[in-house]
Amino acid sequence: MKATIAIVFAGLGYLLQYLGSMGVIFIFLYGIYSLFMTSISIGLMMIGLSVVGGWFIQLIATILFSIGVSIAQSVVIEKDDS
Repeated sequence: MKATIAIVFAGLGYLLQYLGSMGVIFIFLYGIYSLFMTSISIGLMMIGLSVVGGWFIQLIATILFSIGVSIAQSVVIEKDDS
């Protein structure tokens, strides 16, 4: 059961990292578009949002992946003790 939970957390971390990165790239490109085509202030805010959002997405994905790895490591340690 612990191995399944470890795989789920590690998978969620990777999935969030990939999907979040695609979302951040979209927000950044939309910010560049807004910067030149509509409003400078909105474009700069969208670019800033993509930077800060990227930091948070990487942080959360790293935490989820670390939880999965630590659970997997505890499973390996328990099997070695048996």
